[in-house]
Amino acid sequence: MDSKRLEVVMQRTKRLLDNAKTFQSTEESFQFDQADLKRQLQQISNQLHRGRIQSLKNKRIVCSVLGACVRMSSSNSTIIHKEIKQGSFDVIVFEEGGFVTLAEALEILPYFSSCIVAGDHLQLPPVVKTEEAKRLGYDKSFMEYVVEKLPSRHFLLETQYRSHFMISGWSSRVLYESRLKAGRRNKNIRLADSYDRGCSTLRNNPLIWLDHAGLGYNEGHDDVPDSHESYHNEHEAKLVARMYDHFRSEMGIPESEVGIISCYWAQVAHIRQSLEEINPGYSSATVRTIDGYQGKEKDVIIVSMARSNLSWDLGMMDDVRRINVAITRAKRHCCLIGDSQTFSYDENYEILLKGLKKKSCVVSLRSFQQKMGDEGFDFGPVEIEQKFAEQRRIRREERNREKSGNIMSV
Repeated sequence: MDSKRLEVVMQRTKRLLDNAKTFQSTEESFQFDQADLKRQLQQISNQLHRGRIQSLKNKRIVCSVLGACVRMSSSNSTIIHKEIKQGSFDVIVFEEGGFVTLAEALEILPYFSSCIVAGDHLQLPPVVKTEEAKRLGYDKSFMEYVVEKLPSRHFLLETQYRSHFMISGWSSRVLYESRLKAGRRNKNIRLADSYDRGCSTLRNNPLIWLDHAGLGYNEGHDDVPDSHESYHNEHEAKLVARMYDHFRSEMGIPESEVGIISCYWAQVAHIRQSLEEINPGYSSATVRTIDGYQGKEKDVIIVSMARSNLSWDLGMMDDVRRINVAITRAKRHCCLIGDSQTFSYDENYEILLKGLKKKSCVVSLRSFQQKMGDEGFDFGPVEIEQKFAEQRRIRREERNREKSGNIMSV
């Protein structure tokens, strides 16, 4: 907006304020002209609108949220959307392209001569809430379509500059054809580089699976308001809280560098409760769902897997993109806490567990407790749900016999 227009706007605004003051002080004797006030407000609004348009046209690069670019209805068309339709821009860049739906992209693509999509279609997909929309394929991102239909125009940035190479190694193998490498400065970073206190297993190993298989820590489920059925694991939530306490109080890692992630809101709620039971000061700890953590990072990430059942049902956790996001939020250390028996029947988790076992990084809860005790730390007792543990043992034997029978029949 040029200086003359700005001066006009300022003068009219001052006049409005003066009129308002006069109206307040002499309400009984002064008959306020409402129509004139509306006319003045409309003139100011028009001046500001023209100023925004002119300012927009003078800019070579404009950053905007996607919602402002896409016309949601005929009565809700923003300034930037109108400028897009008039062909004011040549190139559009979608940042976090994995979140952009095909419908959103097609709404504005015809008005640009070139398009660049940046992001990762192998992380979380767009948020689509209705089952009908999912059935029609609207939960598939625009970036997925681009990679699928135009593979020759898909380029992978092959170096990640966040995590230790072990943290990104599984994702690289399962999702990125073993092409994703760690940068020179971060490929060997560990907690031991910055912290000399606490359990040596945690300080020296960038990625571990703390395993409570066989202890009978069965999952439960809650009905979360405004959400679908959500699962929790009370014993695991307490275990997560104890691990968090060790990272904070024994190792001295600041709150800003320790995060907790789970796939389910119910588990998030149970973890928060368990943290406050240990220390009311932990109420401000960062505990979120996987969906709410994409794009963020911490030195330490604790992942609560939550699922533990006799049917080996993983629910949302069977989407490999979710665990990809969860693990790769960590820079120096990622601690996965879960029941390896429940997850080992999934092909992708089997690869993860086998790789960690080769490096002695699948640690049973009992041996971890003993290790902590040997190093002088009190990690608390290991609880056993004997009834569920026995059921799990019997069901596992049945499953192994079924697998053996299938192999022999083949």
